[in-house]
Amino acid sequence: MTRNVLIIEDNPGIGELVRMHVAELGMTPVLYDRGDTGLMRFREGGIDLVILDLMLPGLDGLSVCRDIRSSPGYVPVLMLTAKSTELDRVLGLEMGADDYLTKPFSVAELSARVKALFRRVDAMASASLEKTKERELTADARAFPSGRIGQRCGAKAQPSSPRARAHAHPQRRPRVTHHVCRPRHD
Repeated sequence: MTRNVLIIEDNPGIGELVRMHVAELGMTPVLYDRGDTGLMRFREGGIDLVILDLMLPGLDGLSVCRDIRSSPGYVPVLMLTAKSTELDRVLGLEMGADDYLTKPFSVAELSARVKALFRRVDAMASASLEKTKERELTADARAFPSGRIGQRCGAKAQPSSPRARAHAHPQRRPRVTHHVCRPRHD
C-alpha cells in the first residue's frame, strides 16, 4: 500500500527537497505551497501524513493543524518550521502536531521521523484491529446459551471409555473380581 504524504511548504527549495526524500522512502508526495489550498487537498481525503510549515500564505500552519485535528479520523502531522523557540515547539505540539522538526534540518532525521510516525500509526491500527476482533468474539459468544465463551454452562464432562467410567464411579464398578480371584474347586 502506497502512503500519501501531503507536504505544505511555501519555500520551493525546501518543498522540493522534502518531496524528493518522501519519494525515496517509497511514498507518494503531494506538494502544496499555501495553507488554504493544502487544507482543501487534505479535505479531499487519501492523505496518510501531513508535513506542515507554520508560516504559510493563505492560512497559517497552526490553523491548518487545528482544522486537521477537528476532522474525523487520525492523520499524523509533522511540523517542519523555522520557528525554533521552546514556546513555538510547545504551541505546535499542543495544537495537535505529532512531531516538530526545526529548520535547518537533516534529511536523515526527517526520514527517521516520518518512518517513526508511520510505525506508531501502524501500531495503533493493529491495536484497533485486535480490539475489533475481541468485540466480535464477545458478540459471537452472546449467541451461545452459556452467554460467553469459556464460561461454564453447568454440564460436567463424562468419561468416554467403559474403563474410565468404571474408575470414575466405583459404586457402579462391576464385581468381576469375585469371579476372577475365587479359587476353583473342581
